[in-house]
Amino acid sequence: MAEPLTLTPGEKVMRRVVAGPNGCIVWTGAKNSGGYGVLTASGRNQYTHRAAYTEFVGPIPVGLVLDHLCRNRACCNPNHLQPVTSAENTRRGELAQRTHCPQGHPYDAKSQRRKSNKRDCLICHAARERRRRAERTTCSHGHELTPENTIVRRDGVRWCRTCRTTHAPRPRPVQNGAS
Repeated sequence: MAEPLTLTPGEKVMRRVVAGPNGCIVWTGAKNSGGYGVLTASGRNQYTHRAAYTEFVGPIPVGLVLDHLCRNRACCNPNHLQPVTSAENTRRGELAQRTHCPQGHPYDAKSQRRKSNKRDCLICHAARERRRRAERTTCSHGHELTPENTIVRRDGVRWCRTCRTTHAPRPRPVQNGAS
């Protein structure tokens, strides 16, 4: 019997997979920079895990994404895929499992902050800020930070003498009023 001219995305996926560890069905074709399998079907690019899930389980519910329970991004096994919200997928992800920053400082309530839904180590952030301030050659008003024009606080923060005298708070005049 002749082979059909057009294959469904799921059929295309099954032609380029091998058995992997832990029951994974691993895509052997092209992958994107994140390690997810990609294929072209019906004239458009698709992720292989989404094509396999749609073919063998059904449509992905609106507003949900597929989470790889096995943490293998090239896996196309529908049993390893679970529809979840994007927020839940992020919480479950590899980055969320990290307990220390790349420099080895622990992520805990006191030493981390959230910025744009990303964790930032406060110890590393403070060190970056100290380096950035030390490299500055002018203040925010454009005055040069020369030794003669710089006040250095005990904590190492540098202030511009010109701005300090120009923009220093002035005492308020005493109002003479009837008591």
